[in-house]
Amino acid sequence: MEKLVHPTHCNDFKQASLGFVCAMLALVPMFLFKDSPWLSGYNLFLSTHNVLEITAIAVAVLIFSVGWNTRRFVQNGNLLVFSCLMLAVAVFDFVHTFSYTGMPSFISPSGPEKAINFWLVARFCSALALLVIAVAPWWHIPARRDYFILTAMLVLAFAGSLLMIFFQEFLPSTFIEGQGLTAFKIASEYVLVGLFLFAAVLFSVGLRSPKTSANTSALLVSSLLMAVSEIFFTLYQEVTDTYNFFGHVYKILAYVFLYRAIFVEAVTRPHLHLAEEVATRQQQAEDLAHQVRLNESLLELSNIAAEHNDASFLAYAVEHARYVVPSAGAALYEATNGELELLMQSGEASTALNYVDLAELRRRGSFCASSGEMHVLAVQSKSGEEHQKVIVLLDPERFFSARDAQMLTVWLESTLTWCVRLEQEQQVNLLSLAVEQNPNPIFITDIDARIEYANKAYFESSGYSPEELIGQDPKVTGSGRTPKSVFADLWSNILNGNPWSGELINRHKNGGEVVEMTTIFPLKDRQGNIVKYISFKNDVTKSIENEKKIHQLSFFDQMTGLPNTSSYQANFAALGGEAQMGSSALLYINLDNFKLINDALGIEAGNRVLCNIAERLQRLAQHDCKVYRISGDVFAMLLENSDIRAAGEWAVKVLNTVRAPMRIEDQNTLVTASIGLVEFANNKAGADEVLQHAEIAMYEAKKKGRNNFQVYSDKLHAGASEQLALLSTLNFALERQEFSLVFQPQVTMNERRIVGVEALLRWHSSELGEVSPGQFIPLAERSGLIGEIDKWVFREAARQARIWQDEGLHEVVISVNLSASRFDDPDLVQSLTSIAKEEGIAPGTIELELTEAVALQNPEQALITISALRKAGFRVALDDFGTGYSSISYLKRFGFDKLKIDKSFVDDLTIENTTDVAIVRGIIALAKSLKMATVAEGVETEEQWRSLQELGCDEVQGYIFSRPLPPDQIAELLARL
Repeated sequence: MEKLVHPTHCNDFKQASLGFVCAMLALVPMFLFKDSPWLSGYNLFLSTHNVLEITAIAVAVLIFSVGWNTRRFVQNGNLLVFSCLMLAVAVFDFVHTFSYTGMPSFISPSGPEKAINFWLVARFCSALALLVIAVAPWWHIPARRDYFILTAMLVLAFAGSLLMIFFQEFLPSTFIEGQGLTAFKIASEYVLVGLFLFAAVLFSVGLRSPKTSANTSALLVSSLLMAVSEIFFTLYQEVTDTYNFFGHVYKILAYVFLYRAIFVEAVTRPHLHLAEEVATRQQQAEDLAHQVRLNESLLELSNIAAEHNDASFLAYAVEHARYVVPSAGAALYEATNGELELLMQSGEASTALNYVDLAELRRRGSFCASSGEMHVLAVQSKSGEEHQKVIVLLDPERFFSARDAQMLTVWLESTLTWCVRLEQEQQVNLLSLAVEQNPNPIFITDIDARIEYANKAYFESSGYSPEELIGQDPKVTGSGRTPKSVFADLWSNILNGNPWSGELINRHKNGGEVVEMTTIFPLKDRQGNIVKYISFKNDVTKSIENEKKIHQLSFFDQMTGLPNTSSYQANFAALGGEAQMGSSALLYINLDNFKLINDALGIEAGNRVLCNIAERLQRLAQHDCKVYRISGDVFAMLLENSDIRAAGEWAVKVLNTVRAPMRIEDQNTLVTASIGLVEFANNKAGADEVLQHAEIAMYEAKKKGRNNFQVYSDKLHAGASEQLALLSTLNFALERQEFSLVFQPQVTMNERRIVGVEALLRWHSSELGEVSPGQFIPLAERSGLIGEIDKWVFREAARQARIWQDEGLHEVVISVNLSASRFDDPDLVQSLTSIAKEEGIAPGTIELELTEAVALQNPEQALITISALRKAGFRVALDDFGTGYSSISYLKRFGFDKLKIDKSFVDDLTIENTTDVAIVRGIIALAKSLKMATVAEGVETEEQWRSLQELGCDEVQGYIFSRPLPPDQIAELLARL
């Protein structure tokens, strides 16, 4: 539709189309009554004909009147010609009316042919008039000589009338009485139909272009109705025929649309344009008044801003907001964290926020509303700053418009612009003070390198006065020792618009040299041209001296003087770069039991041992062998371009060198070492990787009894990787609830009665399956996970004791192993007591099993902790007695409740094995003398049982009675006994 009718014609086109459809629907009743006899009489038809023609004449005259009288206002030559032609149409229709059959003689006798001749001429004039309007978009007739055009049309009408009145016999015949219309008459009508349809086509083409002024849609419908009218005039046989009547009716309808189109264009539309112009002028006058008030206030605002008084500036801004947009009150707010905080107000504005919809204001940026008693206008600043400003105007009588909102927005943004400008000026002043008072030397030169400005620090650092430096080249402070290449690089950068940084060697006025870290960069104008150079200086003379000290601190161990890990990394990288082929070796040296030296002799003595070892290794090393202190008691030897055989020889030398006795604290001290050895390709290995492999080999040497060296292999790496994977999985075992407890009964020798059970930890990993305690318990101790595991075991054991008690089973003591590392926890006793209380059991229900490592680590602290545990009600047993370093003095001081005889003494316990019998008899006798009970672990045979019984052991634990069982089976066993 939009391709056929331009959107500007749509409204007119819809109305005209509706009129055309209604006009065409009128054909239905017309054809229904076309044979009715009520119009067949001459008198009735003649009266009807006269009424229709007089109406047509009146419309034609009105069209002429409108077009003629508006010719000076509507400069349209086509419309003027059209109007004059319609006057001619009115003249010819007038003569046609008085020439119709039945009318009195008008100059000459009336008759059908006389009337038809005037009819045809009038119709051709109307067709020509429509064509003049239709071709207006393509052919404009000049709007001049209006009287000439009118006179020409009147002369045409007068001459034509005289011709058809007095010389009718010379004209072609149009009607034969009794036969009807002639061929000439019918052909003339079809020519008229064609002309009207051609005009309609031109009007339809004009609908595709934007509308200018004419109602093209009404003109289109008028042309179509004219064509319909002419078709009816080809159908009648008698002058009183109903087709003749229908033709006159559609002519009147066409004239109505024609008049409407001309009247709207010539009269209505100019008046509308005039009204719009008046309204526009009024609006412009009001806008001008607003603009005058705004400009006046903005000018004064700039004067107030020049005073640099923020308080008076804001007060003026809020007060004059009421002048720019007249109102009773005004208030300025700051939006912070979604809330509005009042900054300044003027007039009656204390209740301003009660009338503002804040959500609507934030969404649209402005808010304008009337609540009946108050009219409100609020505007929010458009800046994207964190703290936005909001100004609100109130007035009980005056409505606020969109123009008011626009003016208030301009005022607010202008106010905030001045605020930003004032803040920037303050920042500039602050920056100026910062440059002048900056402790670092700063100076600015022109593009010819002449000093234009220098701050106080520059004059003080150089020793020169302003008079001596301003206008001079900065090279007057130079020492002449800065390489020329430095200056070449400096000028190459700054002349290309790039900053430059580097060290310059300058000279103080007193002659002393200083090294200054200098940064110079060009200052550019808005066009990008370099206009100044600015230089920042910093005296780094002392810093350079400090760098040497820092290098010493960064790459050398401060205690031994050996290169440190950073040096090792740097040397390793250089090794790969210098010798791309071949292989080298690394010795990873870790002192054995060094912690015992620190604990026994003190840290100072331990440090002297480390320094002594470092001196020995340095004396042993040659030019292709470098010694490093990696950490603590760990050293390394990097053997450049060495194979595994030579590295092994070096390892033997190191072991012998370290093992030599040394005099510390007036006593001979013997230190041994465990060494890991790895060979690597110079161009493939990484420093950390080699160090890691050597460490793995060192741990293998520890396992092999210390004081030896081991060579790294893939098998060792696989073992370490397996341990790492196991540790990774163990780290999540508690979280995944993969641990469980089993319990092994402890029974009396004589009655075989269960008096206790030992809680044993089991781990079923979702990834690894069943994992032996011998694998994961030592790993947990080394990794620090044993503390959390111990807590879990203790709580689970306490909970199980509570369950058995609730089931009515006789009370048994549950033995729980406690790691030696737990004794470092100062809250150990309180933690265990709290868990027992939470689970609702007495502390005496739990027996804590400790190993001899507790006494070795910190005997005094162990004594305090064990005493506190026993005082809290817990039983304490010493596990694996006889396998470590226990002494009778420890047993006597600690006061254990029970000694557990290790399985290693029970495995071969027979009457014939006198050694083990003697050891077990001694342990039992010692325990009895100290009033401690004894428990033998790992009892599996009757012969072991009888031997222990004869030796006086109190209790046993082992497969001879029961293997470790889950809680429910222990419950069944307790229920049977």
